[in-house]
Amino acid sequence: METTRSLMSLDGTWRLVLDPEDAGKRLHWETGIPADGLDVEVPSVWDRWVPDYDGVGWYFREFDLDGAWASHHTSLCFEAADYFAEVWLNGTFLGEHEGGYTPFTFDASTSIRTGTNVLAVRVVDPHAPVGYSNFKPKQIPCSKEEGYFSFAGLWGSVSLLGRHPAHITVVFVQPDIRRKRITTTVTTSQPGVVRLRIAGTPNAIEGAPGRLALDFPGHELWSPDKPHLYTL
Repeated sequence: METTRSLMSLDGTWRLVLDPEDAGKRLHWETGIPADGLDVEVPSVWDRWVPDYDGVGWYFREFDLDGAWASHHTSLCFEAADYFAEVWLNGTFLGEHEGGYTPFTFDASTSIRTGTNVLAVRVVDPHAPVGYSNFKPKQIPCSKEEGYFSFAGLWGSVSLLGRHPAHITVVFVQPDIRRKRITTTVTTSQPGVVRLRIAGTPNAIEGAPGRLALDFPGHELWSPDKPHLYTL
């Protein structure tokens, strides 16, 4: 199976349009880039350009793709957006995420197109003393932070990841020191055969997606004196 992955960084200059009246969704800004706005850099917080602004802001980014992406399973990946983000690609809603410190990913396979693509991200900053809309200070973790100024925006990197349609989506690894093995739970995008190997050793296993136990009798335990690590 061809295992090449394609990765396109979407970091750089984006268009930021403030929406203090929260009219963008009603006016369908996700379908096109409004004329007014600021050129800002991603990753970064919007407070660099609009200090102390709380409320709604929209980020826009155009990017071009060649025909090779049509054969990929494509994911749109965000390292962080503070605090609440909704994402559209070419006018199609991909999903939403709450929380300013955790990465998130959306399936963009059916929304991307060859040529020019338009990405729109609506970000809500609820750091005002009264919060914002349904985000109330007593209900959101960021309202309890003290000791530094509040910030918001796309402050983590954004990228487009293309993979083979048949790929591993999740691997959960549990070491079993007493039995000298590791137990893995593997989830895949399609049925198939999963092959796992510990790099630099003869230890390997293959089987259907799900739970797999891989014997590893010759392992060395990690310690501060001998911080030995293995690659699966």
